[in-house]
Amino acid sequence: MAAFQDGLENSAARGWSSKLWIVRLSAGHGRAAAAGLLLILSLIFHAAGEPAWSPVRNLLFDAYQRLMPRQMSHDKVVIVDIDDQSSAVFGRSPWPRTRLARLMEETHRLGALAVGLDIIMPEADGLSPAKVAGDRRDVSAALRGALASLPSNDAVLADTLR
Repeated sequence: MAAFQDGLENSAARGWSSKLWIVRLSAGHGRAAAAGLLLILSLIFHAAGEPAWSPVRNLLFDAYQRLMPRQMSHDKVVIVDIDDQSSAVFGRSPWPRTRLARLMEETHRLGALAVGLDIIMPEADGLSPAKVAGDRRDVSAALRGALASLPSNDAVLADTLR
């Protein structure tokens, strides 16, 4: 306590830093001030929520980019779109899963490292060999059995994507 009193007496000559609260906060090399500031900032962050800090985070990120910009790679992203011309050539959607599988194989052959499909497929492919043969009465039992032994179009697409 004597050292603290000596600090108070010696601080009178330092001007603005002679205030009692500044002397108390600066004791211990300012650890108490840093801990108090961290607590206050944490409470403000919690009270304001994430949207309030988004501009600060964006400004900080922009500053990082100006100081040390991210190196651009030469990887390219290509989007393969099923457009009206594709529909005119290959028929309207939904395409058989085997056609999608061939499209995936071709994109892989051309160097694609990853493929994402933005297609909803809620039902099994109605053009799978067993389903097509099941709907036809003019197909022989031997042909029906041979078609049933083939993998479904869904299985072909799944194997290709795997």
